[in-house]
Amino acid sequence: MANPRHKVKARLHYRLNTFVFIGIFLMVELAAFNTSENLFYLLAAFVLCFPILALIASRTAFGRIDVDRHAPESVHRHEPFDVSVRLQNRKRFVPGVSLRMSLQSGAATAYVPVLPAGVTATLALPMSMPRRGVHRLPALEVRSAFPMAFVERSRRIDDGLEVVVYPAVHRVDRSALERLDDSGNRPRPTQATGDEFYALREYVPGDDIRLICWRVSARVGELIVRDLEPSSARSVAIIVDSRGFPRNQAAEDAFELAVELAASLAVAFLDRQYSVALVTPQGTVPLGQGEGQVLRALELLARVAPVGYEVLGDDWYRGSGDMAGATKLFIATDAARWGSQGIGGSVRVLDPVEVLHAT
Repeated sequence: MANPRHKVKARLHYRLNTFVFIGIFLMVELAAFNTSENLFYLLAAFVLCFPILALIASRTAFGRIDVDRHAPESVHRHEPFDVSVRLQNRKRFVPGVSLRMSLQSGAATAYVPVLPAGVTATLALPMSMPRRGVHRLPALEVRSAFPMAFVERSRRIDDGLEVVVYPAVHRVDRSALERLDDSGNRPRPTQATGDEFYALREYVPGDDIRLICWRVSARVGELIVRDLEPSSARSVAIIVDSRGFPRNQAAEDAFELAVELAASLAVAFLDRQYSVALVTPQGTVPLGQGEGQVLRALELLARVAPVGYEVLGDDWYRGSGDMAGATKLFIATDAARWGSQGIGGSVRVLDPVEVLHAT
């Protein structure tokens, strides 16, 4: 995700060196007053020149430097990614010197010793997101203590960039899936009608461009694709029961592990050419295939949050429409419900430890 250029007024910070020099100046000035020696007056003026010149030089070197940054629109939990910072020195003759960039969280820093006049530099600040969801990037700070570190000028860039953090996707233990019985846990082939037209929907990055309906897209002003029913569809509906409020770290970890199980299963089945649907109390992704379906499922799982049992009862999910004939996989995000009967009492709730490879 890109953000436009930001012009933020620089702030001035006085450092310890400045006060030390002011103290030296006052002592020399006191000596000159007591002795009436011109040499002490000259020495006091010489000492006072240092912080004054540093103040002027720092303003000149730090001014007219534009900063913007870019970040991916989406990442996976704990996945390393780079925040790209672009510095442009718009001065004609004066370089920018000793520029230090850091995220307000202290996660990463970068340093540019010299940025010549008229030059643009791009640097990468590595970071990762430990929590799933939609998160705002921490503010970026650009600092310079040039010259002599008497004063430090800083600029804080809080551009509101947001990153959608998907759940982590793990390898799925195939043998664990094969051990599931035929009571509805094992995905099974269903009959479909060839490459017959099914429905129209909005284009999602990763969809086959050959499925774009150009006439409809031109009429509505956005890309519309055709959903087709594959000739040998295998349909799976993954139902995530996110009821329960994590009240301690162990329960919160169990909640995240269950969400990662749902993401891993969805990706694994889609990689095997299954038609996959995803249902949560926060929303539903209808049956679909392909890379676009992966993105839709991960987007929904990124926003899953606990829901109280008093808000939704055991009958909150009712399979209907195209998902009525699909195989159902129920996942409980409350560790206390692992191994218990699923919604409707017909399907065993999956335990993430049984299915995911340990990493």
